[in-house]
Amino acid sequence: MRDWVTPEEAARHEALVTKLLRLLRQVEGIFARRPEEPVSEGVRGIAADLLFESEAFLSRRVGVLPEPAPDYFGLAAQLGQALAGLETFEARHTAWDAAQKAFAWRFPAGAARPVDRLRQAVARPAPPRHGGDVRTRLAKLLEARFAHEFDRGFAEGRAAALSAPEEEAGG
Repeated sequence: MRDWVTPEEAARHEALVTKLLRLLRQVEGIFARRPEEPVSEGVRGIAADLLFESEAFLSRRVGVLPEPAPDYFGLAAQLGQALAGLETFEARHTAWDAAQKAFAWRFPAGAARPVDRLRQAVARPAPPRHGGDVRTRLAKLLEARFAHEFDRGFAEGRAAALSAPEEEAGG
């Protein structure tokens, strides 16, 4: 058994895993609420297509695929098994590539390409808009000023409240 894949196989595999995961999440969501509900024909059709496509990547070829399960409980199990088979295929045909700092597909002649679905999309911070620092400093200054005025007003009001009863009682 070869330990490399063609770029086309890698692309098909990654697209299939993405579709299978999406369907599995939807099926699991319904399964969690209503496990014995019958699967709609549309979902069964999509599941049948994905299970058929996944067979090309399984280590043991079944030959004749079983029909997709009639209920969400069984369908979730079938899709989970297919996903496990795809992950096994991926583990067998990828390796850590230190130069790319990612798991990469092994291609013939030592070439490698990172597994796209495993690469994290790192969001770069947006460059600060002109005057962003000035606005931040002004906001902090205003906040400090409001806090100071609040404290001063509270202190004056408390002093007035404490001194007011004495003046009224004496008069």
